[in-house]
Order: sequence, then structure tokens, then C-alpha cells
Amino acid sequence: MNLFKIAWRNLWRNKKRTLITIASVFFGVLWAVLLKSLQTGSFDNMVDNMVKFTSGYIQVQNIDYKQTKSLNNSFNPDSSLLSLLEQTSDVLIYTPRLESFALAASEEQSFGTAVFGVCPENEEQISNLSQWIVDGAYLVASDDGIIVGELLAKNLDVVPGDTLALIGQGYHGVQAAGLFPVRGLLRFPIPDLNRQILYMDIETAQNFFQASGLVTSLVLMVDGPSMVEPVVAQLKNIKNPEIITYSWEELQPQLVQLIAGKTSSGKIFIGILFMLVGFGILGTFIMMVAERKRELGIMIAIGMQRVRLSAILFLESLLIGALGVFCSYLFCLPFVGYFVKNPIRIGGEMAEVWGDMGFEPVIMFSGSMEVFSGPAVTVFIISIIISIYPITSVIRMKTVNALRT
Repeated sequence: MNLFKIAWRNLWRNKKRTLITIASVFFGVLWAVLLKSLQTGSFDNMVDNMVKFTSGYIQVQNIDYKQTKSLNNSFNPDSSLLSLLEQTSDVLIYTPRLESFALAASEEQSFGTAVFGVCPENEEQISNLSQWIVDGAYLVASDDGIIVGELLAKNLDVVPGDTLALIGQGYHGVQAAGLFPVRGLLRFPIPDLNRQILYMDIETAQNFFQASGLVTSLVLMVDGPSMVEPVVAQLKNIKNPEIITYSWEELQPQLVQLIAGKTSSGKIFIGILFMLVGFGILGTFIMMVAERKRELGIMIAIGMQRVRLSAILFLESLLIGALGVFCSYLFCLPFVGYFVKNPIRIGGEMAEVWGDMGFEPVIMFSGSMEVFSGPAVTVFIISIIISIYPITSVIRMKTVNALRT
């Protein structure tokens, strides 16, 4: 306790130097937390958007469907499978989907489109699909109409109330053709979806493709990416050899690679930031030892043990690191918390640029504890490593030379 008191008093003998060092730690942790929060929040939002509108966090498929996306590789979910999903507590909701492709035609134009047969009520809970309706109305159960991406509707020159002709290939190669009234238009945050997507009720889709009772996938939602692996492990109990379970990472490897690449570049930037912080702290300790060289020499000369003196300097470095981290926490928690609740919306031309790249034009932040703990622990470790310098300086110090300083 006495050593701690001495170390604390020594810090404030030169307030300016101490405050400068604490400030370097403060801003280092602050920028690292902000960058980590921004990166994590953006990736989580990207994953959330992609899994809601496309794959879900987990999918149950026919074992051949991933390699050959054909209606011929669809399956009929039996009661044992549905019972297992009901009993898996970590599965928040699941919904069947029937996915295929068709040619959508109006009076003068025709474009290829992805056709999603969905259960409107379940899909609403998963992706909140109705909030993206910009014109017209959302689907209801057993609806014989369709909702279309806004850009696809614009290319086909149709509006709600018009009729689209769909032509495709059904189950086992049968001809699929039909006329469907347009109920509404969708505007997703991901522009590519607006150009090539069309939704209809799953029963309507099964009738259209002549695939009665069949689905191409069961989409499962869980409470975040961390719950994916435990649920996938539980679903290994499916005894049907023709059924397989995939996580979103397996279904969207390109997204995983994109996130991994961005994460690596972020780690490099944070690493450079920590190096600058470390050199700032090191410079302060070099000045501290140089200014106090005579003082340290006198203390050794009058009989103070070098080990105890080294312990004091070690405690000083720890206190500086702890004060910097503590002050940054006091500032970062409310600051980052505000942006977590109020993400930054991007508008104008920059929003169009983000949209063209396939990203939602919004800057999201994450408030997870990992965002705060990682930079704090790293800076604290840096402080401990740097404390080696004053300790070795004291141990190797020649008392006579120090007294002549």
C-alpha cells in the first residue's frame, strides 16, 4: 500500500507529463473502440440484411439442392422434421420457401426474375417484408397475387393492379405458366434484390410450379450469429439421409470472405494505432526516467532497494494505463451507445454509390462488450510491456553516474 501511495504521488509531481500520457492512452482506446464498433456494427447489419432477405441464419435443404438449384431437388418436410424444429428452443421461427426462376412479361417487356414462394405471415416475422412496400399492399395467406421489386416493376412498366405473365419450368420439367395480379412494389435496402425478385404465397407458387407440398428450403432464424453453431449441432439429429442443414456461412461464402478481408484490414489499422499509443507512452517514460535520474540515484545511494524502486515505477505505468482506459470508458460508453441507437443515415449521391455496391446506405455501430474490452485489454498490456524500460533502467543504473547528473 505504501508503494502504491508513493507511485500515485509521483504521477502528479509533473501533472502536465502525466496528463499528456493519459490523453494518449485515452485517444488511442477511443479511436480503437469507435473503429471496432463501426466495423462490427456494419458487418452485423450486413449479415442481418442478407440472412433476412435470402438464406436465413440456417437452412434445411435437400442434400443435392446446394449444388443444383432445381425444383427437382426440393423435398416434402415430414412431421418428424417439423417436430424437431418445434422442440429446438433456440429456433425463434422457421418458414418454408419454394425458390425458382421464371420469365416475367408485361405487354412490351420481359425480364428474368427470382421467384420466392413464401408464407406471408412467417416471412413478415423474419424479414418484416411489409415495411419495404412502397406502393400497393402486402400479401395475405392464399393470395393469388404477387409483390415485385420496384426496379423490376419499373423495367416491366407495371404498377399495382396490373397483371404479369410468368413463364418457367416446373417440377420434373413440366411447363409452368400463369397470370398474376401485382399487389405491391418492394424497395429493399439492397438494390440488386429490387431488380430481380418477386414474391408470391407458397401455395400459389406450389400450384404454379406443380410442386404440391414441396419446398426447396426451410429457413430458420436464431437470436444472432452466435447461436448458429449450437442449433446446427442439434439439427444433426435429423435422421432423413436426403436432408442436410447449412449455416449462413456455408450458404454465403462470398459474404464471409468479404467480412474476413475487411476485418483483417481493420486489425492492421488498429495495430498501427496501438503502436502509436505505445510509442507515446514509451516516450513519456523515457523522459520520466531521464528527469528523475539523479533522484533515483540518491534513493539507491541512501539504501532503497532497487526491487522496491522498480515496483514503484511499475505501479506508475499501470496507474497511467488504468487511468487512460478508465477515462476512455467513461466517454465511450455513452458516446457509442448514442450511435448504436441512432445510426448514421447516408443520403444523396453517396447513398447511390453504396447502393450500387450492394450495401444499405447506413452506418451502424455495435455496443457489444467485445468492442470495449478488446482495446482496453490491449492498451493495458502495452503499458505493462513498456514498464520494462524504467525497471531495467533502475536495475542497470550506475549510482555514481546518476548522482553526477
